[in-house]
Amino acid sequence: MKDIFERIFELKRERRVFCLTTLIKSDGSSPRDLGARMIVYTEGNIEYTIGGGALEKLVVEDAVNGFKERKNFTKRYNL
Repeated sequence: MKDIFERIFELKRERRVFCLTTLIKSDGSSPRDLGARMIVYTEGNIEYTIGGGALEKLVVEDAVNGFKERKNFTKRYNL
């Protein structure tokens, strides 16, 4: 799999719309390390992962909804 930053460069060059999600804090255990990133597309498809499961599902839903506002945001998830 390509380095995520190479992939982002390709997507920008292709003028694709996407959301980059990043795990920036974790209280307790997490399936991925801090800094894990995932690309979410407008249809809800993803590339890479922030750990799967319920967290990833919520993040994808919020990213897809966020496309409407076209703003950056930070969100806290309690699982």
